[in-house]
Amino acid sequence: MNHSVVVLLLTASLSALASPLRQDESLILFPTCAWKAEKGWDIELHGWVYESEQRRVLSSVLRRIIGIDQDKLTKSERALYHERTRCFLPDNERSKLITVQAGPSQHRAPATSANGHFRTLWHLSDQEFAALPRTGNIVRLTAVLAPSDTRTFLGELHVVTDRGLSVVSDIDDTIKISEVRDRHALLLNTFCRPFKPAPGMSELYRGLAADNAQFHYVSASPWQLYQPLADFIHQNGFPPGTFHMKNFRMKDSSLLALFGDPIDYKLRIITPLIDQFPHREFILIGDSGEKDPEIYGELARTYPEQVKAILIRNVTDEPPDSKRLQEAFRNVSQSKWQLFVEPDEIPKGMLK
Repeated sequence: MNHSVVVLLLTASLSALASPLRQDESLILFPTCAWKAEKGWDIELHGWVYESEQRRVLSSVLRRIIGIDQDKLTKSERALYHERTRCFLPDNERSKLITVQAGPSQHRAPATSANGHFRTLWHLSDQEFAALPRTGNIVRLTAVLAPSDTRTFLGELHVVTDRGLSVVSDIDDTIKISEVRDRHALLLNTFCRPFKPAPGMSELYRGLAADNAQFHYVSASPWQLYQPLADFIHQNGFPPGTFHMKNFRMKDSSLLALFGDPIDYKLRIITPLIDQFPHREFILIGDSGEKDPEIYGELARTYPEQVKAILIRNVTDEPPDSKRLQEAFRNVSQSKWQLFVEPDEIPKGMLK
């Protein structure tokens, strides 16, 4: 078979697998992880397909949900408000079939659901997985598009080995100043103001990354805020990692989840993560503003061998012997958890 025929066949094959994205539709491939399976490797894929139209009816609904008086905002705050709320207004595209490529391998994901998202597991043999090019522990993902579509949609796949150290990190008031306990301040910091890093946290995380820790960012924020949060993490020098966020769709009951209690949600996210890697150690990092002590304390009691340390950024000025913290960390060794204001208060031995 001559070279031109091979090229034609390859082009036809790629076209058959191509994602049927129109030019007015966009795709986000969220950072996920891959792990060793019984035979080969399993890869988690998660993406979102949407059309970037701005719907005035939903804009009005969102304004009522958020409850910010735009007339009281500064010019820069108003500009940020419109930029960040745009993430909530696109038309989610259902029934889209997306093909994802990693190195020479491709996988057709199941059709997107009503919220425009797809999730699936992709299995590769050891030989196929070994052929994937990677930088450190990261494999680059890309969407396969029609030959006439010159856009590029990229994603990151984090290869998590059976053994090692994983960091599960909250975002709001842990690495980003959000003022979660003050609803008005939280809304302004989320939608109207530049994100501000918590002092010293990126240096702490980079030190853990230098010791080969892998990161999983777990937030009660909705997926619509993924891009600004991902930009914040990158711009402030936090290590890359997988993201785990809330589903939110203004057309259904998940509307109530935008400001809901994080306990059940975070336990549903973190518990399978620890179960998935029974031989890895975990450092759980959060803050005292909401329920991180209670959530992490329960996880430490359930997984005493895997939870290596719990680090709680103290934003409530609570002493470690407070009734709340003593109950949250009931039956958890005092040597396993640390309350801190500045990261340099954390004993070095807890991080090794």
